[in-house]
Amino acid sequence: MTRLAEWRAWWMPTLTFATGAACAALVMALLVPVTLAPPAPAPQAFMALSGPERPPPANGARLQVAFAADARLADINTLLLQLDASVVAGPSALGLYTLQVAPDTAAQALQRLQSSPLVDSATLATAM
Repeated sequence: MTRLAEWRAWWMPTLTFATGAACAALVMALLVPVTLAPPAPAPQAFMALSGPERPPPANGARLQVAFAADARLADINTLLLQLDASVVAGPSALGLYTLQVAPDTAAQALQRLQSSPLVDSATLATAM
């Protein structure tokens, strides 16, 4: 019995130390790959799905339009095709779209947009 007590007195601290060392080695083995991994690439700046805004051609007039909240996309596309207008930018944070039309039809297109029930507001775009 004394021999068992002597054995326990010697092995318990050794076993405790060995268990702690094994846990520390396991933690180091799991943390080293994480801490030494290359950093994640920096996130890219926000870009619209349509790509960056293209500069306007020299022969186009621009209109800023806010479409009605209940306007259907199919109806808006039909209106834009009738006006031969294309979306250059938008929607902005305020929900405004910038449209481009031929300069000789800008006044007619603006009048038609302002009278359309699909449009809340339409104005000539300010120069950028």
